[in-house]
Amino acid sequence: MQKTTGRLGEIRAEQVLADKGYEILARNAVMPGSEIDLIARDGSVIVFIEVKTRTGGFAPGRAAVTPAKQKRICKGAVYYMMRNGLMNRQARFDVIEIQGTRVTHIENAFPYQGPAFLRGLFRTEASGMKKKTKWSIMAAALALVLAACAVVFLAQKEREQPVAPGNLLENGDFSAVTDGMPDHWNTGMWVTSAGASYLEAATAADGTTAALVENVAANDARFEQTVSVRGNATYRLTARVMAEGCDTEELGANVSFLGVYGTSEDVHDTNGAWQTLTLYAHTGKGQKEATVCVRLGGYGSETTGKAWFTDVELCEADDVPMGVSVLSLATPEPQKETAKTQSADLSAAAIPLLLGAAAVYLLLAALIAQTLLRPAHPALERKGRGGATALCG
Repeated sequence: MQKTTGRLGEIRAEQVLADKGYEILARNAVMPGSEIDLIARDGSVIVFIEVKTRTGGFAPGRAAVTPAKQKRICKGAVYYMMRNGLMNRQARFDVIEIQGTRVTHIENAFPYQGPAFLRGLFRTEASGMKKKTKWSIMAAALALVLAACAVVFLAQKEREQPVAPGNLLENGDFSAVTDGMPDHWNTGMWVTSAGASYLEAATAADGTTAALVENVAANDARFEQTVSVRGNATYRLTARVMAEGCDTEELGANVSFLGVYGTSEDVHDTNGAWQTLTLYAHTGKGQKEATVCVRLGGYGSETTGKAWFTDVELCEADDVPMGVSVLSLATPEPQKETAKTQSADLSAAAIPLLLGAAAVYLLLAALIAQTLLRPAHPALERKGRGGATALCG
């Protein structure tokens, strides 16, 4: 009976969304540790909707969306967006309450809960353009021109810098150990409960010194090291890995960069042999640091098993093999580009085009200023209502 009531409520909620022009992308979407009632597109925004149907009582349906439930929905949302190539879209979380004949759609019902670097992907309030004064707009236009000039200068300076030789990582073979932990390396994990994961320096059966990551419970656990890098430069990250008994349904042993979606090839069981993993990455303009990870699991993917890592190297690369993907470290989006595309992007940074971009910025700023300073029609100045819209059936 409860499932029937819930399904009927979801059908009504879907009709409400369709009437508002939403496009339904998924129904009862099941992700690891989470199920989301409806997933829709509102314009360019991906919306994750929890439907709560009440047949009696006074407590609103939204009260059943507890903080723990919100966290599971957020985790499932990240997993869905990553698997469907939607990390370049904005998203939000809505709740639709159904009680009797009344349907209430609450936009932005709760904020995103998870890694801080992903919060920019999720809206926390309805956006709207605020009125700006003439001087504010002029200052913004000037700032755009100055920023364009700075980009020209920095791009030219970075293009002239030579490739830095050698491995940037310290103790990449994990031979230096203090109190059972490898020197210069820190640890991190998604599930911090005692006994969920064990990370330590270890010696493999063949005598190789290594870092061991063992996930007893499903987890994303890692050793990490932060190094100084040059902006607008390409790096090659390599490591030898031996994996054992990793869950094949989740991300296995891999190398990656903290705060950025995208990993090397992942392995689940190497049958006692060492395998080399390689990942190419390109830093953003002005980037000063990057954090290298040797990990078991990944963002939105917790796994079990064991992985040993050794001979980890991060070196600057002066070229990339044709057809090999290059991970962008400039943003947390899962954006990959081929070596051919990367070469085209560097060519696009030529000084004449940047100067042209500065001129376009100035022109757009002037047009925006003219538009915003035009007196608004009185009929358009009525204040809108909040995000909660009530519909009576």
